[in-house]
Amino acid sequence: MQGVFTAVVAGGPRLADVLHGTAGSAAGPRTAVAGGGVWSSS
Repeated sequence: MQGVFTAVVAGGPRLADVLHGTAGSAAGPRTAVAGGGVWSSS
């Protein structure tokens, strides 16, 4: 269980960094931020 916790805590933010960077590059920073707000509120 500790291994799963460590993988989530260590890997989750890095995965989000990659996804946000990719979205920001593809759609532009304003669209990526607005889309993230819509995604998290649903």
